Amino acid sequence: MNTIDLSINITNSPHASSMVWASGEWNNTHKITKSFEYSAGYSPTGNRNNKSVKGVEAVILDFDDGIFFEEGIEVFNQYRSLCITTKSHQKNKNGLISDRFRVILPLDICIIDMKYYTRLMKVITRYYKSDIACTDSARYYSPSSNQLVHYSKSSNHFDIEKFDKLINYSEAKAQIHIKHPLSNEQLKKKATSSQQIDLTAVLNVNVNYYEYGVHKNDTLNYIIDSKETSNMAIKCRCFLNDKHEDKNPSCFIYINETTVYAKCMSCNRDGILYLIKGDKI
Repeated sequence: MNTIDLSINITNSPHASSMVWASGEWNNTHKITKSFEYSAGYSPTGNRNNKSVKGVEAVILDFDDGIFFEEGIEVFNQYRSLCITTKSHQKNKNGLISDRFRVILPLDICIIDMKYYTRLMKVITRYYKSDIACTDSARYYSPSSNQLVHYSKSSNHFDIEKFDKLINYSEAKAQIHIKHPLSNEQLKKKATSSQQIDLTAVLNVNVNYYEYGVHKNDTLNYIIDSKETSNMAIKCRCFLNDKHEDKNPSCFIYINETTVYAKCMSCNRDGILYLIKGDKI
């Protein structure tokens, strides 16, 4: 299969809210990533949101730091892959200059279970230590006119089956801290890792966050209580590090059935609290 299917913003719609599903030659994919906003998710209506996406035929990973572009090329050379630098590559971003790049991995199947896709991406992003914000099916990516481009020579499609066991393992691991049933007042549990911030300690901290492009300011406790379990991360300014000004919002909050997790992709601070599966705070 020498083609790839992606959603493309050819009308310059704000926040890539309207996209067109297009099929093209694999070796021309870099022309899309150079000029258009794009997404791996297919929506029959063309409206880009998690509810409307019905299929995905590629895995897209973002790397902001911790690995060099050449190393990324080497890691994914065993698969059919396209590695491209992003527009912030080797630029000063919150005091950090590093290689920043993206990897596109076409699949030989179309994933139509979006809940499975999000669970899969949560495992894959943590496995490769890429941007954990890029897990929802409607995620879109910005073009880079000055991108560096590398296509692998491999014809092997990315193997997602090996991550299925990791999905089950990670979900079991998330629940091992839940010892016994708790009352509603006791649902908020402390983090157990000394490397992570206990989010119960910052529940009353005001968080500047963004919802559908609209700026909001509420306590973390209010955000958790008012939001439904979702596969989409909540983008916000860093509230995990008092010394981090975070002028360009780079922190994300994830609310799922068993945990609330937050991580700043700029200063790398993170925090967690555990919930009883199926209950809402």
